[in-house]
Amino acid sequence: MLELGCGPGYFSIALRDATPHGRLVLFDLQPEMLSMAVERTGIRSGLAAVTGNAVALPFAAGAFDLVFIAAVLGEVPDRLACLQEVRRTLRRGGRLVVNEVRGDPDYIKATDLDRLCREAGLRLLRRRRGRLRWTCVAEFAPD
Repeated sequence: MLELGCGPGYFSIALRDATPHGRLVLFDLQPEMLSMAVERTGIRSGLAAVTGNAVALPFAAGAFDLVFIAAVLGEVPDRLACLQEVRRTLRRGGRLVVNEVRGDPDYIKATDLDRLCREAGLRLLRRRRGRLRWTCVAEFAPD
């Protein structure tokens, strides 16, 4: 699993716990944020931390079963290029899960997210509200 734009690790603990026997890669542009996420999740086997740019992911094609992006896609200057990279790194049958938070200044509306994902070769599987009323979770798969 790849957490793209992990920031300080708000979601990283839950993702770590969801992959007890798998590999979780925390990825962020800012080394300081990545350090906080690693500290928050704790060092364990199967956890990796990588600094880099979301439009040029340093991973092999088909490397991930799941890519998780929470409230960060709106901060990426070239969102389409980022999603194309996500598509490239997803294995056949893999999933992209995007969590957007209404009220975030970089919030991406569902219609815009759907269009970008379609352009990147990803199709919408389902959308649901998160546990909190102001979150929206969408799940996409490669075409």
